[in-house]
Amino acid sequence: MVCAANACGGDSGTPAIVGPVAVATVEVSPSQQSVTAGHTVTLSATTRDASGAVLASRAVGWSSSAPAVASVSPAGVVSALSGGSAVITATSEGKSGTAAIVVPPVVVTLFIDSIQPRLWVGRTVQLTFQVRDPAGFPVAGRAPQWSSSAPTIVAISSAGILTGVAAGSANITGVVDGQSATRAVFAVAIPPAVVSLQPETATLPRGADYALSARVADIDGNALPGHSVTFQSADASVATVSAQGVVRPIANGSVAIVATVDGKEQATSRITVVDPRVVSGVVMTADGARPANLEFIARFGLTASAQRFVVAVDSTTGAFTLVLPQFTSNGPVIEYFVDAASGTTRPYHVIAAW
Repeated sequence: MVCAANACGGDSGTPAIVGPVAVATVEVSPSQQSVTAGHTVTLSATTRDASGAVLASRAVGWSSSAPAVASVSPAGVVSALSGGSAVITATSEGKSGTAAIVVPPVVVTLFIDSIQPRLWVGRTVQLTFQVRDPAGFPVAGRAPQWSSSAPTIVAISSAGILTGVAAGSANITGVVDGQSATRAVFAVAIPPAVVSLQPETATLPRGADYALSARVADIDGNALPGHSVTFQSADASVATVSAQGVVRPIANGSVAIVATVDGKEQATSRITVVDPRVVSGVVMTADGARPANLEFIARFGLTASAQRFVVAVDSTTGAFTLVLPQFTSNGPVIEYFVDAASGTTRPYHVIAAW
């Protein structure tokens, strides 16, 4: 018999060399756990020798049987990602232990942006949704798969953008982890355009032109270009109106200016023509700057709407002449002055002969 050095007995007295104790078992705790999607749980691994004694500081590797359901980090932190089950394995020196992880299915709840699930034909809207776990908490980073029961009526993109294709209704369905939610959406034809006319009322001096502003919009207030707007005066002897909406006061009195869009929808501005009063003055600043134009914002009466009057200013002298409606000795309330050419407000000092 041949004995290796220090392996057999003898008289040498040299101690035997003993190698490290091998890992016999690996225990994972907890051994099973239910984790909701979007949450995490930390597992621990205990290594033991053949006698059951704990072996400290042994390297442990982690893996998941279903990383799409539950992933695991090198530190044993499990992240629940989607509904299903996964086996998490801890391995050390060829030995392993496992933990069963169950991720309950999530619950999908969808919300439409508007109170009524209505969508205009030809328009788009982003579908608002939430993905919630069984406890009702939001789960981030989950994108449902969208479908429409009638894509020729209401179409939906993978990003959840609804498009009204034709008048009618469709059921929009979102699916996450086999769980679904459905919402009915109605596509409605856009009603005729409507026109608004500003100002709705105005007091104008006789002989001074004044431009009305017409705006064409849909029922939601979105501007609609390309529509034909016509203007008409109910009494041309009091005031006329051009094709561009410029009113020319002719004689004292009251008259309605009517704007019509596409020959159907109408809006009215009530114009009162009064005697004119000429206001002349000088605009100046400490640095001698002169505005190209001066815009007066005047209000005639406490409850009257503001009216804008723009006049040219002499670039050398700062002189201007403005024709305003006749007013009382107290004059109109002048709210502010604006350099109409640049659109910026400057601290101009206006000396006017009211």
